[in-house]
Order: sequence, then structure tokens, then C-alpha cells
Amino acid sequence: GLDYGPCYKPIQQLRANSQQAEALLCRLDGAPDRCLLDGCFQLVASVLAHQEEAAQLLLPVGLEAVQMQRWPLPDQLRCRLRMRPANALTGADGKGHLIADLTLLDLEGVVLGVVEGLQLRRITRSLLDLMLPVVPELPQARMLEDGWTPLAPGSLTEWSLGAEESI
Repeated sequence: GLDYGPCYKPIQQLRANSQQAEALLCRLDGAPDRCLLDGCFQLVASVLAHQEEAAQLLLPVGLEAVQMQRWPLPDQLRCRLRMRPANALTGADGKGHLIADLTLLDLEGVVLGVVEGLQLRRITRSLLDLMLPVVPELPQARMLEDGWTPLAPGSLTEWSLGAEESI
């Protein structure tokens, strides 16, 4: 995966099986709401870890609906994710998208919002290499080098400024 820093690691507690997951998410100081939403989307990986297809690369490609009853989100929330059954995959485009539905809840169980139809596409290694090519590292050229070399006494020439002259 990609490392975006600690604010994109809001999951504090997690329970998952091969079809659903639930997590407690906590906002780090100053983290935007998108970090909490991203944490909810990360629940897909916890579900897939319980399936045969655990080692696949997935790219979010669409949403059917997003309805938020509260915005901004609270600093702590629960997220429930349910994967749709395999026979519902034909609802995307027939190319094997994984589809998940998420419910965001406050700590008392009140619904904060829902994300319906989070669509994730399986990405092959060759497609990933096309999307994110590895750029060869270029040698660092050193055009200028800074340094200080003191002059030896008496090294000033006749055309140089004398010590008593101003610049």
C-alpha cells in the first residue's frame, strides 16, 4: 500500500470476517474528515484478508450514493462495512468489481451517514506499473560546491582592496 502518514491510520479497534467488518475510528489532532472516511474504506482490506483473494490490488472507482446526516464528523465514530454478494457484482459493469456498503455511526449508534455501492476494481500488476511507473533515480549533479578557504597572509595582490579600504 501507499503510506500517507499517521492521520490516515484512524482505525483503533477492528472486527472482521470474510463478508463484513466493524471498526472504531479516532481522528488524530487536526486531521480532516477525509482521513476518517479513508479509514472506513480501509475496512475492505480487512474483509479481503479473510478471503482467498487477499493479495490483490484494488482501486476505488465509484460510489452509488453518499448521504451524510452530520458533517463535520465527530472525532470518534464507528464504521460498519458489508460486502455485497458475488452475484451482485454484475451491477457494476460485469468486470469483477467488488462492491461494499458502509454505515458510519456515532458512539451511541446514531447513523452519521451511509456510503452505498463503494466500487473497487481489481488492478493487475502490469496496469499498476503503467499507472505508477518507477522513475529511475538520476545521479545528483553537483554544479556548485560551497566552501570557505582562508587566504594566507600576504596573498592579496596589488589590484586587491587593502584592509583599510571599504568595499
